[in-house]
Amino acid sequence: MKSIIRTLLLAMLPVVPLASMATTTQCGPNICYQYDETQAAIAALGNPRLVGDDLQFLPWDFWALSADGTGAGAASATFTFDRIYTLSGANILGLTVHEEGDYEIVGRGGVADLLDILVSSNVNALDTGSASVPFNAVGDSSGPQIWTNTLSFNPGFSGPANDVQLSMTNTLTADTAGSGDYAFIHKKFVLQTLTTVPVPAAAWLLGSGLGLLGLLRRRAGA
Repeated sequence: MKSIIRTLLLAMLPVVPLASMATTTQCGPNICYQYDETQAAIAALGNPRLVGDDLQFLPWDFWALSADGTGAGAASATFTFDRIYTLSGANILGLTVHEEGDYEIVGRGGVADLLDILVSSNVNALDTGSASVPFNAVGDSSGPQIWTNTLSFNPGFSGPANDVQLSMTNTLTADTAGSGDYAFIHKKFVLQTLTTVPVPAAAWLLGSGLGLLGLLRRRAGA
């Protein structure tokens, strides 16, 4: 009887879809990226592709449009990496995010892209850093044009920087002034690169020296 009741109780428990806990990790030669592949930003940016130690996004369906002065069009997505860590324990020295896309403005109007990043240490909660960089274009573009935007950032943490969390927010806007105006901006490519610096040799030498000193003391005591 007890086993029957237990079976019925288990059947009544809510089933949590596996997709809601889908964490994936991609590792290059030196750096690993861990993120939730079910987060909302996937719909806009797509799944990143690892190339060496770099991650590439190809967000073909991420754009903003405004026409005939109907108001501002906007698209925004925040992609979060729960962990970015080095396989060797080396510190992450710098981060570069490069964006590309195309835009077109007919008549009076404008387009913009804003890239914001927030970096925090998974080792020391007090170590955080943020940066942003904009792209703007106004007025008739005389046809489609290519736009680029690059953000380079050094977190400058006080402690170890070999395991960090990163949030990357991309925002596109397009605006027009009146009838006959048209503004469109499209993001097509995002490349994230990380540079690392090895653990200082002085730290290794200090550890080796202490180990050697302990060995000599043990021999002397013998």
